[in-house]
Amino acid sequence: MDIQKQKTHLVEHIASLLNILETNNMETSLLMENDIPPEVSSLLGTQDIQTAYETIRFMEEMPGGFLIYHADGSEQIIYANKALLRIFQCNTLREFREFTHNSFKGVVHHKRELKKKHLNYRFSKVLKIE
Repeated sequence: MDIQKQKTHLVEHIASLLNILETNNMETSLLMENDIPPEVSSLLGTQDIQTAYETIRFMEEMPGGFLIYHADGSEQIIYANKALLRIFQCNTLREFREFTHNSFKGVVHHKRELKKKHLNYRFSKVLKIE
């Protein structure tokens, strides 16, 4: 099997696993627990899904923000890791989707707003504005 097909399959398996979590109203943080929900553990028998599971666990623990979204007109959010949730001060993926209107454009817009807020805060600290 060539590398391009392997990558496509891995992305498809990651999307499938994330879709199962969303369909069952489960957060990706459940994948980090020792007791994996039966809806997910029953799928982990295949090597492809196991690899997808391990990849999601890796993405979840990355120190920087990581986002997966549909690259079509909707730009709908598929996944955001916990670092990105923390950056946007959200506790759950559901909250993040609401905050960004479930769109990559919302992420960019809110990131600008957060950056402005952060710069204003830092600037006020430098000038000791109260």
